Amino acid sequence: MPSFLDKVKEAGKNLGEKIGDTVETTKLNGKIGDAKKAIEDVYKKIGEAAYAAHKAGEKLDIAEHLASIDEHNALIDDLKAQIEKIKEEEAAKKEAAKPPVCPQCGETVEPDAKFCPKCGAKLGE
Repeated sequence: MPSFLDKVKEAGKNLGEKIGDTVETTKLNGKIGDAKKAIEDVYKKIGEAAYAAHKAGEKLDIAEHLASIDEHNALIDDLKAQIEKIKEEEAAKKEAAKPPVCPQCGETVEPDAKFCPKCGAKLGE
């Protein structure tokens, strides 16, 4: 049976991991914001270039700008996938950290228990 100190150490470890995941998610969300701002800047450049070309009576080629937007959108998709992976890992850790329960009565049991202390059902098989 884990001691109180062991439980406190484990809680501290779990908190540290959770904070690390939160920091990483925040960094990724910041990068997503940067990429969205870059897309807005490209839209602005397209508009300015379109007006300048119109004023000069020229035809505008925006393929380079569109490729830049596609690159930023691909980066955003990648960053969102990384965030989703972190969330899935966090959920898996949370699920693994749940104490075992008796399949008969639902009582929380010790991980190494052979029988449920409430109903006496055999555990672990």
